[in-house]
Amino acid sequence: MKSKIKLSTYLKKLKKKGFENIFEFRDGAMKCLQNEKIYRPEDMILLSGKRFITENNAPVGVFLLVCRDGTKGVSTVTYNSVVNAKLINFLNKVKVRISSISNGSTY
Repeated sequence: MKSKIKLSTYLKKLKKKGFENIFEFRDGAMKCLQNEKIYRPEDMILLSGKRFITENNAPVGVFLLVCRDGTKGVSTVTYNSVVNAKLINFLNKVKVRISSISNGSTY
């Protein structure tokens, strides 16, 4: 389902709510680019996932994550990338707590 808001607008709203960190999937784990910590699935909680279609029609997934140490941030992934299968396997191991943070509530 295509989102009605732009990806950049969504990310700005999340940043205002404290989700300032960027997580990148590397070598089977998530790395926070700001603090350079490595997180395993048991270190994280997945709050939500949302799909966007960019201006050049590329689908992008945005995952909202909170870590046990309080680090909050997002991970973005373009669909059809080679990383997808490994990332999905990683995310399947992350505890999920559904949140309406992306709809205006606070965490």
